[in-house]
Amino acid sequence: MTGGSDEAPVVVVAYDPTWPAQFLQERARLEDLLAAWLAGPIEHIGSTAIPGMIAKPVIDLMAPVDDLDASRPAIAVVAFTGTFSQYCLTKALSYAQTSFVMPIDFSRVPLSALIGWLLYDEQIDVYTALGALLIVGGNLLNLPRRPGGPTAPGDTPDGSPDEAPQPAAAMKTARLP
Repeated sequence: MTGGSDEAPVVVVAYDPTWPAQFLQERARLEDLLAAWLAGPIEHIGSTAIPGMIAKPVIDLMAPVDDLDASRPAIAVVAFTGTFSQYCLTKALSYAQTSFVMPIDFSRVPLSALIGWLLYDEQIDVYTALGALLIVGGNLLNLPRRPGGPTAPGDTPDGSPDEAPQPAAAMKTARLP
């Protein structure tokens, strides 16, 4: 569905049971960062907050503040932390294989749901539990294996040791005559 020839199409997808856990993860990050400006709890709003509803795959949040002008520095805080987290993930990928880093990254969603349940008395509904099981199960199924146990970063798929990737800063350059 489009609104005109110059506009990008609006994409909607089937309900994703991980959306509530993704919200909990984002809320946990933002509550500490924005505590000085918040006037109430951060809420999950929009179509992704309604179980079973098709939606644009974007988690919408509402963070209430007492004074919009006084809370403008919060925009810089959120922008910095988002950029820094992307930098950290990119740096991790330069040190280890994707198959090692990404399961750790994906584990944040079920862990955030668990923390929300333990610390904030959040209810874990069937969709959140199913999403967490899919993430954990997928991570376990995709772990590389060898007879002696899981492979270490840098091991080849057949189990033979390989050199782990080195960060660019640690590599030596050869001088040509």
